[in-house]
Amino acid sequence: MDNKKKLLIYLIFVFFTIFSLILIVKISKKDVPLIVLKSPGASEILKQRKVKFSWDVDYKRQITLFSHVFLGNSKESMQEIYSGIDNNLEKVLKPGTYYWKVQSKFGNKLIESSIATFTIVNNFPILEDVKASVDKNVVSFEWNAKDPDNDLLSYSLFLYDSSNNVNKIDLKNNFYRLNLPAGKYSWKIVCFDEFGGVTESKLNYFEINSEEEKVDFIPTFDIAKKKEGFLISFKRLEGYKYYLQILSDKEREIKLDKDFYLLTDIKEGVRYKVRLKVENESGQKIYSPYKEIFVESKDNVPPNFEVLFPKDGFSGISDKLVFRWNIKDDKAEPFVTLYLGTEKDKLKKIVSNYKAKSYEYKGLLPDTTYFWKLVVSDGVNSVESPIFEFKTGPLVEIIDIIGTENDDYVNDVLQINDDIYILMTSGENVILRDVSGKYNLDLNIKGEGVDVEEKDGVFYTLVNTKDGDYILSALKNGIFIFKKRYGGKYKDTAKKLMLSDDGIYILGDTWSDDFVHLYGWNDVFIQKLDYNGKVIWTRNYGGSEFDEAVSFAKTSKGYVIVGNTMSKDVDIPKNYGMKDIFVMYLDKNFTPKVTRVFGRENNDTVSALNVTDGFVYIVSKVYFNKDGETEDANIYYLKLNEDGVRLEEKLLGGSGNDICNDIKVYKDNVYLFGSTNSRDGDFYTYYTAKGFGDLFISNLGKWTIVNGGYEEDEIKYGLITKNGIIFIGNTSSHSGLFDKHIGNVDVFIGKIER
Repeated sequence: MDNKKKLLIYLIFVFFTIFSLILIVKISKKDVPLIVLKSPGASEILKQRKVKFSWDVDYKRQITLFSHVFLGNSKESMQEIYSGIDNNLEKVLKPGTYYWKVQSKFGNKLIESSIATFTIVNNFPILEDVKASVDKNVVSFEWNAKDPDNDLLSYSLFLYDSSNNVNKIDLKNNFYRLNLPAGKYSWKIVCFDEFGGVTESKLNYFEINSEEEKVDFIPTFDIAKKKEGFLISFKRLEGYKYYLQILSDKEREIKLDKDFYLLTDIKEGVRYKVRLKVENESGQKIYSPYKEIFVESKDNVPPNFEVLFPKDGFSGISDKLVFRWNIKDDKAEPFVTLYLGTEKDKLKKIVSNYKAKSYEYKGLLPDTTYFWKLVVSDGVNSVESPIFEFKTGPLVEIIDIIGTENDDYVNDVLQINDDIYILMTSGENVILRDVSGKYNLDLNIKGEGVDVEEKDGVFYTLVNTKDGDYILSALKNGIFIFKKRYGGKYKDTAKKLMLSDDGIYILGDTWSDDFVHLYGWNDVFIQKLDYNGKVIWTRNYGGSEFDEAVSFAKTSKGYVIVGNTMSKDVDIPKNYGMKDIFVMYLDKNFTPKVTRVFGRENNDTVSALNVTDGFVYIVSKVYFNKDGETEDANIYYLKLNEDGVRLEEKLLGGSGNDICNDIKVYKDNVYLFGSTNSRDGDFYTYYTAKGFGDLFISNLGKWTIVNGGYEEDEIKYGLITKNGIIFIGNTSSHSGLFDKHIGNVDVFIGKIER
């Protein structure tokens, strides 16, 4: 009996143990957040190259996780493309099928979304107005082509003779002229984009006669004004077809079955030209001279027009410009005469009798003041605009394109006298090289470069590794003195390196509670090392939420740190929205003295810092303008003194995303460097079909230059030299400003005059 009781007790114990384990597992599963991919969804087909990724964290309460996004053309080739606390990002991709997923850490647990696939389709080119005109033995082929994705286009002209022999001609332009012998021909155009998209025109035909037939007569006609309209009359000959051609705002042709025609739809104030077209049995065409019909409007008023661009006083135009205007006239379609010159009283006629509402002009000189005006006429009245003034900016030149077959990104630049060194990431490798390429050293570190500085002939490089640590290296004459790794058990990110007489200072932010005693779940830190790489001390700053570092600099009273914060306690006094800008002033012992916070309701983040002559200059990416919150990023410029008092502020932006990556100060000039995909506001661009993003340089309050190619171009750093301004960035373009292309993403070096 005792044995049965023991067995029963044992079975009950086993049952409750198993039940408890199942319950714990279920509770554990419920307590783990779920990452849900929103866009692009599974098997989604996208027609645009710019992909907007977004995901949600499904949990019983609202939390913010640090996310890692992986992307590739297969499940096996997925690589990390983003890490941060935002739940969305944008990336421009080539056509193809992609796989993506999101990973996060929840405590010590790694959680992962499902893998979603999406496909970016290549929109095929569009061919229009395919035509050939024959003048004796000379044939002119013309067509219009456009690509919905703004891809570069090329063409093949296939020409067939009467024996079906084919001549294939490869072309870059949308016209071609050819001298051919007499005969019957057919032809077509095949249009290619750079990603394999092909569009083909229908087969067209033309004939070149062996000799021209002699013209027997010149057609004539009479015009008589009648109450109902204008009577066109002529003498009709047998064996000929007659047509009336009418030119005004558009061309019309009317087949004439009788020897007269009453033209009734004549508008007041519009000039019409009419003529006869006569065609013989062999198809030869004979034309009469033109005659004009005009009925003056009884209430004719001058045309009303508005100049759209460039406005008076506009500065920063490149060597190309599109003049734009708008005209309103209910009675007629006016024509325009455009005048341009460098002297106000000596303007030259550029184009006349022009009916479009924009005119492209190339060949403007750099750093030159131009004057221009419009004269608009409807045939009866003429109206003249005031004389407007605009100024071109400095000449923008690309000195060199450097890179490999990998994606190459500039991480930092260093100027030592006349030499410029670039810390860059090529594929997964970090490289230190000079502009000339004579000095080129692979650091043998997988990760992303952060900063490079030099002292007493020794280069110090700072690199963030892919596994969440950072590495400081010291090298002289290409030989490593030391290479040391730093960090805790979670992600630790270095942001800036500073060399001082008393040691090395590193600014960064950390998730690791064994690295510093955290105030929140991500803190800013400053770490001091000696010149052997030994840690002397590490101090953290921030509040109880998320705080990240961007840059720091020395001031006359100590130091200043700039970064982004979601906190409103400890070292951070307040918070306006999701993520705000903080400016923290430290004394010479690195103790916080004053912290200023700037921002609105959305994410507002610091981009760059500059301290010059006792003033603190900051540029940030914000989602607001003078009218309130915006969906696209704008640039927020701040000038503070060393006590944190705001002295100047300015917003720059257009209708797209505008991002400033660097700020430099020279005398009374403040230069901004970055990228924009706006084509208006502070970032006018010449391009009528622009790329995904263009580079810009702005001399604040004086001029802004936008330039680039048809892909993504971005200035990351600017340098003030004795000969002008050097700017360095990344490009994926191989058109426009960039005539050289090495890999998918290259590093470019450019210059403008100061």
